[in-house]
Amino acid sequence: MRSDLQRCSYFGLVFSLIVVSLLICAGLPAAAQHVDGRQVFERVYAVVPLVTSTDGVRRPQYAPNPPARGTPPDVNGIIGYTMQVSDDGKFALGGVCGAGPVGLSCVVRGYAA
Repeated sequence: MRSDLQRCSYFGLVFSLIVVSLLICAGLPAAAQHVDGRQVFERVYAVVPLVTSTDGVRRPQYAPNPPARGTPPDVNGIIGYTMQVSDDGKFALGGVCGAGPVGLSCVVRGYAA
């Protein structure tokens, strides 16, 4: 039979574990930060061939040309891109960013075929 001291320390330990667990779980939602919907974009990364655009700059395939001076950029399609050129200079790891999946459908369809 357990003594009163052992029983008290056992319940104290269980109670402490429960309190610590509740405090940890209560702090988790506070750690998640809300992101404004205007800052959330869809991204697609793919290995794409490099092509020469109309202004003579080598870009990854599907990367948009910059808009003409004085015209606002189109925010419905691809709004930005990044690339890392391969060693042979023919391909690039390209990442395109769009406001929604509809704007990136041309990239996805190009690789789904």
